[in-house]
Amino acid sequence: MRVLCIVRRTSLAADAGLRHRRQNLAYLRVAGRTREDLPGRNVFDAFQDNPADPSASGVRDLRESLRRVLASSEPDALPFMHYDVEVPGSPGVFARRYWCPVNAPVTGADGLIALIAECVEEISDKVQRFVGGLATDAMHQEPG
Repeated sequence: MRVLCIVRRTSLAADAGLRHRRQNLAYLRVAGRTREDLPGRNVFDAFQDNPADPSASGVRDLRESLRRVLASSEPDALPFMHYDVEVPGSPGVFARRYWCPVNAPVTGADGLIALIAECVEEISDKVQRFVGGLATDAMHQEPG
């Protein structure tokens, strides 16, 4: 798990029971958490869907990806994912976030999945710039 410490990409490791085991500093920074906040916690207890967003699908989408990894022992990539994150110190307040995660199995000496490594890119700024560009384009289009 030492490799997570030196990887610059936002990374975490969860065990096969989907409990946080290790996160690198990039992950902690993006998630707004400390090293003490996450180890041993279920991934979905630590990061729940935004209850104010009835269309929230982050938990469902990530759970399905992790299940595919556990079932197939193959990596699984989600090219785009909306998954808001609760603002630390502000219970019930969520920040809108977009992500591109890749989940991959890490096997133990016995060949069984011991961990799931997730490398994730937080792309919220890119999504906002894209949406802003679309709005600007729409304002400058000629009618009909």
